[in-house]
Parts: sequence; C-alpha cells; structure tokens
Amino acid sequence: MIPGSLAIISKSYPKAERGAAIGTWAAASAVTTAMGPIIGGIVLTLGDDSIWRAIFAINLPMGALALWLLISRVPRDTPHSTQSPDVLGAVLVTLGLGLLAWALTGEGGEGGLPDTGRMIAYGLPALAVFAAFLFAQSRSAHPMMPLRLFAMPGFSAANLLTFCIYCAFAGVLFFLPMTLVTGWGLTELETIWSFAPLSVAIGLLSARMGRLADRIGVRPVLTLGTATLTTAFIGLALGLPWQAYWAHVVPMMCLMALGMGMIVAPLSAAVMQSVEEDDSGIASGVNNAVSRASNLIAIAAMGGLATFGAGAAGGISFGDPEMGATAMTTGFVAVTWGGAALGAFATLVAWFGLKPVQN
Repeated sequence: MIPGSLAIISKSYPKAERGAAIGTWAAASAVTTAMGPIIGGIVLTLGDDSIWRAIFAINLPMGALALWLLISRVPRDTPHSTQSPDVLGAVLVTLGLGLLAWALTGEGGEGGLPDTGRMIAYGLPALAVFAAFLFAQSRSAHPMMPLRLFAMPGFSAANLLTFCIYCAFAGVLFFLPMTLVTGWGLTELETIWSFAPLSVAIGLLSARMGRLADRIGVRPVLTLGTATLTTAFIGLALGLPWQAYWAHVVPMMCLMALGMGMIVAPLSAAVMQSVEEDDSGIASGVNNAVSRASNLIAIAAMGGLATFGAGAAGGISFGDPEMGATAMTTGFVAVTWGGAALGAFATLVAWFGLKPVQN
C-alpha cells in the first residue's frame, strides 16, 4: 500500500513539485503512525487489563475510510505490462529475513546476548538464502528488486540512509516505553507524551522540508536532519541515568522529532528523484521494504544489546519487572548509543553519498 500511494504521487505531480507533495504524504503517514501509541496509551490507561484487545478495533473505521477513498477518488490507470509477480523472490526474501530475525532474537548466551550456536544455526542459512535471492533477482525477467537500480549512486545512498535512520529510530522507540513504564514506574498516559512531539514536528515540517529540498536539494537538508537526530540520541544516552522524564527525556524527544521532521519527506524525495518516472513504483517499494526490514533487524539485534547492557548492571533480562530501574536504564542506554552510532554514519552517507544540487 505504501509504495502504491507514493507511485500515485509520482504520476500526479511534475518532478519539480514532487518534493512538496511527498512532504504532505509523509506528514500524514508519520502523524498517523505516531498517533497510534498515543491513542493506545490512552485506551490502556482508561480501561482494565483486558482493554488492550479493543486497540485493534481502531483499524476498522480507518480501513473502511481508506477503501472508500481508493474506490471513489483515485482514478484508474492502465498498467504498462502484464508481468506476473516475482513469487520466488518474495518467498526467498521473506525466508531470509525470518531466519535472520530468529538468529538475532532470544537469549541464552554470555551476558544475555543471543546464543552463539543459535546465531550460527540460523544466521548462516539466512546468508545463504539472501545469496540465492540476489542470484534469482539477477536472472529474473521481472524481479521484485531490480539490481540495476542499485547501480545508481543516489538510489543506493538513499536506501542506505533509510536503513540506518529507521533502524536507529525503531530501536530507540521500541525500548523507550518499556524503560519508562516497567523500569521507571511511569503510567502509560504519562509515557505517551514523549511520542507527541513526533506527530507535531513531522506534521508541521514535512511539507516545508519537501519544498526546501526542491529548492536547495536533498543533500543539505538530510545532512542537517541526520546530524540533529544523532545529537538527540547522544543527549538522551548521556542523561538517562538521571531518570528525569520531563526535564530530560521529553526535551530530547523534541529534538529527535525536529530531526525526523527534516528527514522524512526529503528522504522519500531522494529515492524518487534518483530513478526515472517509470521506475518510481518499484523504487518506492524497494525503499519501503528496506525501512521495514530495518525495523525488524533493529528490534531483533538491539534486544540483545539492551539485555547485554542490563546484564552488565546486574539485571537478568531487559523488561523483567524485578530487574530494577537502574539495570533497565543501563540496557536502554546501550540501545541509544547504538542508535547514535547509526545516526552518525547516516550523516556521513547523506553528505558524501548524495549529489549536491546542480545550479
């Protein structure tokens, strides 16, 4: 659905105006995504222990509205070809990602890290399946991920940026509420306010940053955005031992929101601008797959990092209510430093990997 919606924008707007249009799209997407934890937190706070099931009902009216808009407002278009889906590619990449996540998930090794035998048992087959996937893509007449796209430096750099940014972002956001609720004893209602700046900043800045990227190029905007995001991760990691929610965590989340507000729309624009219009749908699909895979890998890999950090502070397993606030905080600090390292690398990729605007 996500790449399809971006492809509609690519066909509806000229290239010079596409950045602003993608900014509006990114704002809507990011705001609704960030609103999920807020609405869920309110529901959990107001209800009893069984109320969490009601959260899934939120999808029903939203899905009905989306279907109505699709049927009544989106014009039909004629497909360029009748090529069949790349079933073999889909099976291989799904199997490869599943094996990789399984290799990185689970404890039992020294210091709470995943067991080495488990990583070898599932990690090596994952690499073999990924190799088979790349081979199949190189031989397929209609691959789901055309390898020729990665010969374009701008496309490769934009996808590497996507992986680093969303891996860091997903890892921090996944472990933050567990630390605040289970470790620090905050309520769900208090915790959700740390997510609110993301909705506000991305909603307000995305269209503006898209227009700015149209005018001066995506390179300076993304470099500044990733540097701001990295600064927020570093600041969060340094101050977490204070356990000061309103005085430290919320301000750092505001800074993180500012960085993401500068990143979301220009990053999508960088992907779409790096390929020809006929490839916009597949380029968006590949980029969306990269961002989703980065979320998967972030949660799997950083879980071991969080448990390792908590174990170093005397904890048993990250998220265990009996481990104490100090151990959980130490585990989350390890995750946040991991996000900062990814953010710093992304800043270098943005500056050196993307082309400056041509006057």
